[in-house]
Amino acid sequence: MEIGANKICVSNPEKTKSFVRCHRFFPSNHQRKMFGELLFILEIKLTNNHLNKSLNIAEEVFEIIINGLRTNYYRPGDLRSDNLEESFENALQKLNRLIHQESISSRDFENTIKNLNAVIGLSHDEKIYFTSVGSAQVFIIKKNKIVDLVSEEINPSTVRNFSQIISGNLEKNDVLFFSTSNFLDYFVFEKLCQIVNKLSGSEAAQKLTSLLKNLNDKISVGALLLKKENKKEMPEEMTIKKDNLANQNLEEKPVIKIEKNISYPNVLKIRVEEERGPEIQQLKIKEEKTLSLPIEKKEKDVVSVDKKPNQTPKIKFFSKIKISKLYLSFIKKIFSPKITKPLKIFSLILIIFIIVSFSILFIKNKNQEENTLKFFLSLQEIQKNNALLNAALNYNDQKTVDLLIKELKKQISSLQARTMIEKELLKNIKNDLEQNTDKIYGVIKINEPEIITNLSSLGKKDDLKKIVYLQNNNFIIINQVNNEVYLYNAKNKEFSLIIKNDFYINRAIKYDENNIFLVGETQIKNLNLINQKTKLLEIETQRKNFNITDAEIYENKLYILDTKNNQIFKYFKNDDGFDKELPWITENINLTNINSIIIDGSVYLLDKSGKILKFFLGKSQPIIFSDPYPPTIKPTKLLASASLAYLYLLEPDQKRILVYDKNGNLQKQFVSEEFKDLQDMVTNEDESIIFILNKNDLYKIELK
Repeated sequence: MEIGANKICVSNPEKTKSFVRCHRFFPSNHQRKMFGELLFILEIKLTNNHLNKSLNIAEEVFEIIINGLRTNYYRPGDLRSDNLEESFENALQKLNRLIHQESISSRDFENTIKNLNAVIGLSHDEKIYFTSVGSAQVFIIKKNKIVDLVSEEINPSTVRNFSQIISGNLEKNDVLFFSTSNFLDYFVFEKLCQIVNKLSGSEAAQKLTSLLKNLNDKISVGALLLKKENKKEMPEEMTIKKDNLANQNLEEKPVIKIEKNISYPNVLKIRVEEERGPEIQQLKIKEEKTLSLPIEKKEKDVVSVDKKPNQTPKIKFFSKIKISKLYLSFIKKIFSPKITKPLKIFSLILIIFIIVSFSILFIKNKNQEENTLKFFLSLQEIQKNNALLNAALNYNDQKTVDLLIKELKKQISSLQARTMIEKELLKNIKNDLEQNTDKIYGVIKINEPEIITNLSSLGKKDDLKKIVYLQNNNFIIINQVNNEVYLYNAKNKEFSLIIKNDFYINRAIKYDENNIFLVGETQIKNLNLINQKTKLLEIETQRKNFNITDAEIYENKLYILDTKNNQIFKYFKNDDGFDKELPWITENINLTNINSIIIDGSVYLLDKSGKILKFFLGKSQPIIFSDPYPPTIKPTKLLASASLAYLYLLEPDQKRILVYDKNGNLQKQFVSEEFKDLQDMVTNEDESIIFILNKNDLYKIELK
């Protein structure tokens, strides 16, 4: 005897706001024999006004529950046939973790799972294990009485965990139901008992389904009917013992008849005849298909053997006959002498086509199942890393966080989604990881940054430009191609040309409210904004190959970064310029790749790879700047000053501006697809706004 499971399911979510699925997972014969089969009754009450969206999320929930449990229960190495309840419990625990992770990462998923009512069962031989959540029902019809196995929750919890497992043996003539809470509303109890007690499980399910026919487009209801039935043996499992044949007489030809009626409309009968020769036994197989209605009672298999005394026939059974022999037998009949050659060729082509078609179909289905299993196994690994990521965040283990995010990105990029559900799952996983990554690394995405003005009229359209913020919404704009310097008033939206310089301006430094230093490769000019005149500043130096890579002013002292001489030189202000040149770096440091210097009391150097070095009184200081994600690629400018609380890093390649505190901790990242050609940045006096020069557009972003 074995327990048969048959489903009764009607789902009309559009009209009932209830989405129901009844599912039996059919494992391989070996898995089913050793570990049983999984059964699911799943219902979600839809509350969202956007029905299509709600249905998609509910479908996603169902797929995660079914495939998540299936993947974890039948997972190689985890199953123990000697303790199925423990294996079932472990699989449910992993499913609970998977549901929890999805709920954390998606608010829609969290809201949907709260409306889940479900029964998950495991059927193995004559044993049943099950667990339930919500208002789903489990009951037995026993001698015309109903025994409720789970109490319906009066105040259902919003937490959906499959925790308590109930198990037991189903007695003969008892009928077990896993169902939605409204199942019994549609049947008269006496009629229901009569149907399930009189008919087989499959027939009872068909009868109950037919009784719901008139309501099919108005209701949503589901049930799995479980009932003990005679075991349905597969042909490969049939055996005949020799001692059963010992007393049979053999007169002419030994004939073995194996007939098995399976309760389906198409019944397959197989006759095996054995012809004995002097030295050879030959098996002939005839296959005939007949149509018959399902039967109420299954007859016992009858085996009759006639044999001569003291002779035991050597019997080969259907399980050992290769399918190729069936094809060969069929081909021999086709290639009889009476058939013409063209017909032979056509018949051969037809046979080959049929064989290839079935082979392709089989391989395709097998590949689809393997791909689905592989997808959900990968999904399980992603959920594990998600859990580790949350733990690392709780312990402020930034190094582990960085590694796990990289690993998660790699895992997700390698996932191949083939079905619509898998594609939707993958899309949600990517979105969730992106949102979590943005939160962890302080990413602020700006779709449409506020534009102050366009500078394309200042020289040619593609000219590179620099900006300096003065005060009261006044800016200095420098065209680095034609060396023109403009004053721009953002309040009045007016441009005015101040001067046209005679050398390339690498950088402009604000000395005070009325004076700007224009820094070239070997010289520096002072631009007086009052009289709009320039003066070349004298810089006393002992170096013949005097070179300015970058420069900065701090407390009336000039600091020049000279990468050719691998040094920072310090100068003191006098009436005509700067003198008393002193080498400032006191250590052996390679400055070859440094491209920017900023001073706020300490000196910060930015190299071309994005690394930031800190110095104080000429000596390097230990500081670690936390790595952003993704890592920096060729940042071009570092912004800081004694009056600013933060350091700002301009990174054109990844269209972002990074904000650090002065201990090296990453605070924010401003990212925009509009940042296609970042050139410069400045802040206002109170550091509430950052101004960004992107190509010819001057943007502003609120910092506070």
